[in-house]
Parts: sequence; structure tokens; C-alpha cells
Amino acid sequence: MAAVVTPGVTTRVEVNGVAAGETVYAWFFSTPTSAGSYIVQADGTIRVVTPDPLAAGDHRLVVTNAAGTVIGWSAIRVAGPNDLAETGVSLGPIIAGGVLLVVVGAGLLVIRRIRRKSADQ
Repeated sequence: MAAVVTPGVTTRVEVNGVAAGETVYAWFFSTPTSAGSYIVQADGTIRVVTPDPLAAGDHRLVVTNAAGTVIGWSAIRVAGPNDLAETGVSLGPIIAGGVLLVVVGAGLLVIRRIRRKSADQ
């Protein structure tokens, strides 16, 4: 079940595998909406403010590093009139999914370069 967040409200987000003091960036998708930059606290969390306005419904909260590499993501439901907000989200279990996306993306870039090089010859 997706965590429920409310526009304009701060939500505690666990960001595993990132050093305290590192700056990370939060985004809400399906339409990319920046939630700003955050410094990872000693307890491995950031406090993300859900952008207002942000359409009610299902979204993904994505956290990236400064290079834009996905650190992790989580399914999020932006509260509508019949939802109750939660106070925390964990990206821990999905870090592997984020790493997988980075590996797959890198693989696709390599394949694209190989094809382009073959076409040039």
C-alpha cells in the first residue's frame, strides 16, 4: 500500500545508502515536479515537503543524487478528500530497484553507442 501524503506538508523519508550531510533531490512523478533539495540527516532521513498544488492520486516519490542518478523511489498517494496522510516513507526496500534502473539505463546507452558506431562504419 502506498504512503499517503498531503500537499504542503512535510513527510519524513528514509534514504538508505546515502551518507549523512549529502545533498539529495526529491521529485514527484507522473508529471515531473521538483520537491527541492535536502541534506541527509544523521539518522538517514530527509524531510520532504510535498509540493502544493500536486494533483490527488497515485505518484512516485523519486530521490536522486546531484548527478541525477536515482537513489530510490516509492509509490505515493497524494491525499484527496477521502485519504488520511501518513508521516513517513521508506525508500530502503526499493534501493535495489533504483540501482537496477541505473544499470539498465547504462546498458541501453552502451547498446545505442555500439549501434551508432556500427552504422557509421
